[in-house]
Amino acid sequence: MNERLRELDIGIERLEVEDIPSERLSLSGQELARLQADAGESRLVRLQGSGRNLVLGSRDGMPYAGKLVAVRREADGTEIRRDLDRESSGVQRIAALLPAIIDLSSGDRKSAVHVIDDMDRSLHTLLTVDLVRQYLARCSDTTRSQLLFSAHDLLLMDQHLLRRDEMWVTERRDPGTGSSSLIAFSEYGDIRYDKDIRKSYLKGHLGGIPRPGSRHS
Repeated sequence: MNERLRELDIGIERLEVEDIPSERLSLSGQELARLQADAGESRLVRLQGSGRNLVLGSRDGMPYAGKLVAVRREADGTEIRRDLDRESSGVQRIAALLPAIIDLSSGDRKSAVHVIDDMDRSLHTLLTVDLVRQYLARCSDTTRSQLLFSAHDLLLMDQHLLRRDEMWVTERRDPGTGSSSLIAFSEYGDIRYDKDIRKSYLKGHLGGIPRPGSRHS
């Protein structure tokens, strides 16, 4: 994960885990035991949300808890450490997404599936594209892992990145109930492989666009 962080060029040298007393986690004994059992000796369980970036694990058969710390390196070589919670939302988002990308890319998890809502939240387009490419670059004919994500960044609507059958839009059907239908771009027979589909999408030819003021017209 730290190797991937450096490759993404977001200014983080690495992440570290600083031990903290498990009683500071505000978890019941049953919850703590279940999470630490899930972690085991070889992996960590991460707790996120509500201002928490914590991990649980086992070391030499004993449970331990820790907080994630981001380490930055200044031009003079000085290292600056601060809690991941104090980093920007973009850095925290990257730290949250990387474990899923790494898990999907590992050879021993070919059947893994990760579903990510608003994958592009707080991220520059190039970072989101790079994460998707990291996953796709490790796919082969025998890969059975899947990355399903929603996004709002139109620059991801790129046929050089994803095939037409891999890109879907949501079209709201009934404003009263909020129900929506999914439409694959491959259903439109007039979309050539070399076409910039963003222009057609923004013109409303492919559906799935907001219509501000339409309910009052």
